[in-house]
Amino acid sequence: MSGDEERTPIRVRVDPMLEPIMDRYLEIRRREQKDLANALAAEDMPLLAEIAHRIKGSAAAYGLKELDRKARELEQAAVAQEVKTCAEIIAFLDDYMDRLEVTFGHKRSST
Repeated sequence: MSGDEERTPIRVRVDPMLEPIMDRYLEIRRREQKDLANALAAEDMPLLAEIAHRIKGSAAAYGLKELDRKARELEQAAVAQEVKTCAEIIAFLDDYMDRLEVTFGHKRSST
């Protein structure tokens, strides 16, 4: 994969009602990415599971389904003490957050 393909934005359309609070949510999420990296470095699996649980709990509410899915996987891997899997998921989440572009609006009906 070329560098251009790797940097392709991940565009997610969410409910317009979230617009006033989305920037703050994403700011918190980016801070949590650093917390995940620190917990992984310390191999603190209970903390990783706790952070992943928080992300899982909020991501779906904010319309970020892929983030919700990966946070679920991370929580399960942390509980199972799978350090390598946790590292892979955190790397995915880092990339996801770097490339995420949120737009606001309702999906158009195809009919």
